[in-house]
Amino acid sequence: MIRHGLRRIICAGLVLTTLLGLAACGGEKTVEGESSGWGEDNTALAKEFVYTEQMLELPETLGNASVQQVTRMDSNIYAVWEIYGNEEMPESKCRVMSMREDGSDIQFKDVQISYEAEAFNEHTYVGFTQFAFSGDKLFGIKEHYALADAEPAGSADAIERILCCWDLEGSLVWEKNLELEGVWKLLSNADGGVSIVSGGNSVEIEAFTAKGEFKERISLSTIDRTLSGLNDLFVGKEGTLLYTYVDEKKDSTMWLNVVDLSKKTIGEAKQLPDSFRSQGYRSIVAGDAQTDVVYTTPTGVYAIGKGETAEHLWMSFINSDVPTTNMNHIVLLDETQFIGFYFDDYYHTQKVSIFTKTNSDEVTDKTVLVLAGYYVPQEVKSRVVQFNKTNPAYRIVIKEYHTYDTMEDGMAGYNRLNMDIMQRGLPDILIADSYFPISGYISKGLLADIDELIAADEELSKTEFMDNVFDAYRVGGKLYYVTPSFSVKTLVGKTSLVGERTSWTMEEMMELMASMPEGTQMIGELTGSGFVEMMMQYCGNDFVDVETGKCNFNSENFIAMLEYARKLPEDIDWSDYGDDYWETQDSQYRENRTLLAECEVSNVRYVNDYINGYFGEEISYIGFPSATGNGAVVEAGEQYLISARSENIEGAWEFVRYYLTEEYQKEVLMLPVNKDVFLERAMEATRNPYTIDSNGDKTEYEYKLSIGGESVVLPNMTEEQVNEFVEFVENIDKCVYYDEDIEAIINEEVASFLADQKSAAEVAKIIQSRVELYVNENR
Repeated sequence: MIRHGLRRIICAGLVLTTLLGLAACGGEKTVEGESSGWGEDNTALAKEFVYTEQMLELPETLGNASVQQVTRMDSNIYAVWEIYGNEEMPESKCRVMSMREDGSDIQFKDVQISYEAEAFNEHTYVGFTQFAFSGDKLFGIKEHYALADAEPAGSADAIERILCCWDLEGSLVWEKNLELEGVWKLLSNADGGVSIVSGGNSVEIEAFTAKGEFKERISLSTIDRTLSGLNDLFVGKEGTLLYTYVDEKKDSTMWLNVVDLSKKTIGEAKQLPDSFRSQGYRSIVAGDAQTDVVYTTPTGVYAIGKGETAEHLWMSFINSDVPTTNMNHIVLLDETQFIGFYFDDYYHTQKVSIFTKTNSDEVTDKTVLVLAGYYVPQEVKSRVVQFNKTNPAYRIVIKEYHTYDTMEDGMAGYNRLNMDIMQRGLPDILIADSYFPISGYISKGLLADIDELIAADEELSKTEFMDNVFDAYRVGGKLYYVTPSFSVKTLVGKTSLVGERTSWTMEEMMELMASMPEGTQMIGELTGSGFVEMMMQYCGNDFVDVETGKCNFNSENFIAMLEYARKLPEDIDWSDYGDDYWETQDSQYRENRTLLAECEVSNVRYVNDYINGYFGEEISYIGFPSATGNGAVVEAGEQYLISARSENIEGAWEFVRYYLTEEYQKEVLMLPVNKDVFLERAMEATRNPYTIDSNGDKTEYEYKLSIGGESVVLPNMTEEQVNEFVEFVENIDKCVYYDEDIEAIINEEVASFLADQKSAAEVAKIIQSRVELYVNENR
């Protein structure tokens, strides 16, 4: 299950309260045999914040392009596009787009670029960092870069920064060399000139006329002497600039203010909502008569009204069937229309559309499903849009809970989702997360049996899956997770040293360690607490049985693991490893300075990094020491749960099943669970890697790895090596273990052992008692 490393645990009391609420199932709405309470308000929600899209037809020649700046002038819309280079067109180009406000008369004009520069040669290239429309001109900052080598991907330093001016036909009017270390923003002036913004908290604004003549230098920090933590600066109304900033003196809150550069005055600062800072935005513009600002986020378009501090959702991308999490520019036309420039997440192209507000009674009625999660990946959102567009019967509404987090409370989203589940039961579809009490959902009968849904599916019932991956996640012999992809985690070592085996015990590991020269490391630079954390990920399922409530922490194997952990350092002092450590760390396995490497495989080709790369000879997938067999685990990518009490299980399955189809399985970036696709993908490791260009042409290349500071070309894996790895994977029967509350108990007690305050047996006994009590309270 996906784990969010920067999050902290939900307290045990909240989880327990949630489960007790689930036992009652949120009141009468979710008693046995009845539906959850998610559908009522979300049926109406699916019809709100909807805009109809009129997509504009753009020339196909744009290819790999993005919009850098947009403006509205004299009932026309202008935009500057940067078209990135490729094999056919190495140099990037820029074009000015013009059109009427109704989307008609679209024209593109190439921007004239001068390549003359001081010391300009084959190791210099041109790039653009900022653009701004002002008056009837386009301004831009052109930078000449000196490459460290002839490759465009090489490191580069800007050797010249030049302010350029073009007319709206793209013809170069003038250029002016700048003596600036960097440019943060380029902004239009009310007089048709342009301002260059540079600096950090001491913000300097240099104004130039339309002819490129220096006008004045203004320090925003001098005008607003309380300014600190500047976040953004953009053009406001009537020649003013708006700026957002963080006030560290006021609990790190974010504020909005306006500056009139001609009068050197500022307005009255306005506090912005917490979500404005915690969730961020893609683009922002000055508002209309009713709003201060309008901005886009990964989920939609928002506005903050005049005299208000709360944000208001204008448009939901999901409800409007727009496949984007990045609407990078907007132009407001009136209170019901705007033009949006956005990156299509599904087709990976830049789009331009006119959006018109749609009344709720004009939205087609469909049965509404709720897909909820703390975080909903971009790919899932794109899939939801495609599903909503094409499915005649169902429509999905997304409830994404990380948006409730604040700068002060990073767990607010999780807490809100748990409360909603407690009050309403589970949503139709839930994206699994290790912070949710899944075992409690299962014990209360809240999750649908995925085995039954697959068996009743005409297509998927005939598909052969990686059953051991499904088995690793089964509970009580039943499958509750839809797991589209996975990775494998294990420990590997040279076969010549560890032998031909895929499992071992702590006793056997210690015997090997004793046979090695003094100073040899077993698992690299690892602390005692780090070893305990690794131990739980690999062996947690050996020590905790959530079905029976029994634990096994007082076993000899667990005690032996604790004893080994105490032999490891409390902290890593990197100075002990010498100045050349980072240059030589990749050779530590070849030189037998370290015996084992933790290997996480999401692509079979990565195994070659260890065989022909880090170790330089045949390896054994020996795994973590375990008393129950194979010491390796599988770890799922995204996982989906379906509510057993949903009134629309068929609709939920219609959406989720896609992730198990061959169409999707061939696209997954990790290891696929479709067995045929998995085997086909595995054999790719025996052939050269390749890239495919925009024309579909394949180009093979050599696979290289840095070893000991040198780039080494790796031979491809042999069929025998691939088959050995496939056989190893097919025999893994455990999943990675995550339970933040149990891990917190273990870490608390193990700390006293590592500090020599208690024996391993004493700590094991205490952990056994505490964890067993916790598990049984939450069953």
